[in-house]
Amino acid sequence: MVDDDTLANTPDQTFKEKNGIQSLVLDQSEAMFTNYDEKEESTCIKQLIYLKFRPLMLYAVLPILSLLTLFILPLIIYWKKNWQLELFYKKASKDEATHMLVIGQTTEIKKIHSYGFEYRFIKYEFIQNKFVPVLFDAV
Repeated sequence: MVDDDTLANTPDQTFKEKNGIQSLVLDQSEAMFTNYDEKEESTCIKQLIYLKFRPLMLYAVLPILSLLTLFILPLIIYWKKNWQLELFYKKASKDEATHMLVIGQTTEIKKIHSYGFEYRFIKYEFIQNKFVPVLFDAV
């Protein structure tokens, strides 16, 4: 059974009903998380997806396509986030992920570091099977 906090953090997920009980069906590439502040729209995360970087596309295919399109394709890719995702990244599991797709007020691709990742100046660490914001109290 899924608690209310989990449901609140995963609005775009699908639910599977088995024996009259609804349970959350998580894709292997989606991560659980806790928001820093639900009332603050600019830092509120709606969904996290694990991504794996595809260097062959960036370092081999893109230069060839750039020459063929007279360098218009890199400009389009720079402005179109969904083209970046399709060309340079693929969904991955937690173990093989190199980047994180953060869907919030804006959609951003963040590199996963040893501690986790940073979104809007807030660091998130992977603690107890979910990403949790790191909070510091000033004395």
